[in-house]
Amino acid sequence: MRPSACKVASYKTVKGVDVARRETSTDPRAVRTRETLIQSTIDLLREHRSEDLSVSQIVKVGGLSRQVFYEHFADRDALLLAAGEQMVNPALQWAGEVSRGGIGPDRAVERLFELIEPYRSALSNLCDGPVHWRLHSYGMSEVEPFLRAELTEVLSKDGQEVSESHLKNTSRFISCGVIAQFTDAIREGRSAEDARRVMREIRETISVVTYKTP
Repeated sequence: MRPSACKVASYKTVKGVDVARRETSTDPRAVRTRETLIQSTIDLLREHRSEDLSVSQIVKVGGLSRQVFYEHFADRDALLLAAGEQMVNPALQWAGEVSRGGIGPDRAVERLFELIEPYRSALSNLCDGPVHWRLHSYGMSEVEPFLRAELTEVLSKDGQEVSESHLKNTSRFISCGVIAQFTDAIREGRSAEDARRVMREIRETISVVTYKTP
């Protein structure tokens, strides 16, 4: 959904993605404007599917103009992704911080649900929408590093050595599954207890398979 030249003051392409002129600006006014646009989007997502939102709706809620919008975001989907990242960041950051803290898996699931609860309806309206897979990839990129660190720690305790390629591919595989379960819980409206049950089943199955694999 690339904006037309008449709508955008200027933008550049970074790694194949259109970036608006002030999208990465650290100027306080630019930061406040982006925050307003992101919060307006989150507020709208509580009631509307992401694919149904328009730039006109967003700027109306934020009290801004379309010109200002396109100075800060290349298009609607860039803003949807920014809003999604802001909503899931507290949960992803917390997960990384406590990954080595010895917290039990059931409590971890419970805490993750506490962190996303204020945004559950908005996140649900992002599921299967235009930025679904970009947000999924973002979640994987945040989860993968601490999963790789945990794998390295566990393997070193057992005296096992594996290649960097093994660690990278395994951590990516696990992170994809973790984010998929996280997404399913939001999409299907699972309770924290339902999510804990599913994760227990997964852990039990992996444990059995690992134990029986020669």
